[in-house]
Amino acid sequence: MSRPRALVSAARGIGDILRVTPLVRVGARLGYDVDVLIASDYADVAALIERDADIRTVFHVPSPWRGGAITNIAAVSAAQYDVATFTYWSLALRQHVRASRMLAFDQAQWLRDGDTACVRAIARQLGWQAALPPPFAHAGPPTVRVPAGTVALHPGCKPDWPWKKWHGFDALAARLPNVVVLGSDADRITDGTYFQRAFAWPAHVIDLTGQLDLAGTAAVLSQCAALVANDSGLMHLGAALGIPTFGIFGITSPARECMDAPNMTAITKGLPCEPACRRGPWGRRDCEHRLRCLRALDAVDVLQQSGLAQRVSAWTI
Repeated sequence: MSRPRALVSAARGIGDILRVTPLVRVGARLGYDVDVLIASDYADVAALIERDADIRTVFHVPSPWRGGAITNIAAVSAAQYDVATFTYWSLALRQHVRASRMLAFDQAQWLRDGDTACVRAIARQLGWQAALPPPFAHAGPPTVRVPAGTVALHPGCKPDWPWKKWHGFDALAARLPNVVVLGSDADRITDGTYFQRAFAWPAHVIDLTGQLDLAGTAAVLSQCAALVANDSGLMHLGAALGIPTFGIFGITSPARECMDAPNMTAITKGLPCEPACRRGPWGRRDCEHRLRCLRALDAVDVLQQSGLAQRVSAWTI
């Protein structure tokens, strides 16, 4: 007798895709053959998940938010699924899917609580009662090697989200013995940030910005002892790869944006204004304090909250 079939869909950024991967594990453990449909802003995201043993097929169509129509979806449209799931961003794909049961994020819950809360709600609708499985991604063999105990830094994020960027990455790098900087050429841009200056990396830093594709970045991250990143797609990639990941958060809400993973830790200044601020509307670019939560956060704060100083000593022995 054939197994029931499930389709898990996701769309937009790296984090938007990877935060949904727990539903793949849920579907597989509930006895479904699981396909995945993604419409990603980044063409190479599919390579991060397509080798997973719980996925039968990954279908990847162009993202309508980065130019180009949704195409090459005939194989999905021809299939009949027992259940299909949709995120806030992937709901536009619903018209191309045939399924006996369709489950989608609740918009109000998504705006308030984010992807992981909505993933948890859909898992319960599927009959899953346990804690969510952790998110996942897979790295291929590395073409670039970094020393043991290397800490990866990602000082970027999407160019149109500059209010997420923190000024202190180069000061943090100066306090760590082995550092690699990762990201795209666009991550060098600091226009629109509160600090508006280029990072001045110490001489010992390996700066691979703009030199690796996403698969190569994942391969380097998989070698690293930890990642410190802005709230970004690479922050989610580090968490999904299972390395200790420390996300720098300002006015965006860690409760809403962080992955539900034991290796993911949010770093904040902890100002009294932060809790109320993060309950504000999603997508805000500033606050009445002009991002004081990021301005006041320094490298010493990050070292103390992450425990990196102690961890580095253990890694380099």
